[in-house]
Amino acid sequence: MAKQPKMSHLATILDIARIAKVSPSTVSRALREETVHLVRPDKLKRIHEVMDNVNYSPSRLARGLRNNQTKTINLVVHYSPNVFQTEIVPRLISGITEVLVDSGYELKLCMQRERASLMKLREYFTDSDGIIYASHRLSGEELNFLKARSQNCVVLEDCIPIHWPIDKCGFSTVGVTNEDGCAEMVRYLIQAGHKKIAFVKGLPDSRDAEERYRGYARAMAEAHLDVDERWIIPGNFMEESGREAIRFIRRQLPDITACDFASDEMAVGALD
Repeated sequence: MAKQPKMSHLATILDIARIAKVSPSTVSRALREETVHLVRPDKLKRIHEVMDNVNYSPSRLARGLRNNQTKTINLVVHYSPNVFQTEIVPRLISGITEVLVDSGYELKLCMQRERASLMKLREYFTDSDGIIYASHRLSGEELNFLKARSQNCVVLEDCIPIHWPIDKCGFSTVGVTNEDGCAEMVRYLIQAGHKKIAFVKGLPDSRDAEERYRGYARAMAEAHLDVDERWIIPGNFMEESGREAIRFIRRQLPDITACDFASDEMAVGALD
């Protein structure tokens, strides 16, 4: 068959059928493993030649409408100008992609600048087999919506409000041992001889920040060390807040000999 002229639009099944001089239903059968045996060999050859010539690729989403599978997972993250400069998102993408590629799935990155509506959250399920949610804090209505789709979603624990128990979510969650990890860091500082230890906290509504603060407070209490409320300094997980916190400590809290930060980014900022 002679090579077909380049098409000005993405080829469809109707285009393939017209060029190969077969019916659209014949092309459809040729594209499905369970029905390809119903297509005559000469017609199947023509269809494949046309597909190669026009670089036709069957729509994964269209196939998904038939078999309820798209082989795509949506990763929903909060957009900020430095989203790829932080530690979390790049590592999430790397780890998730490593697993999905071996399983024959693709990852779609969905950026949210503002908190999404329930309707938008619903849309994330329409073109994928499921979502991994790592964006804004979820509302009770959104949590109940995800609970009804528990087989198709995973949520980072920091996206769940502090007052909402993790074991009551009804869907899979992923988190870190915030409290124990932070307590271990503070114990290390205490063993090194520090007694006046400040803590730079994260965002006030952050589960991660609250759990890490509890670890700090627990370790100080275990060592029978008092904590002055002035030693608890607000932060927002970003480098600049770490720089601001260390300036405040040097000016206002000269007796402080060590500081624990609720995020690596804030600690890096303090070292600048």
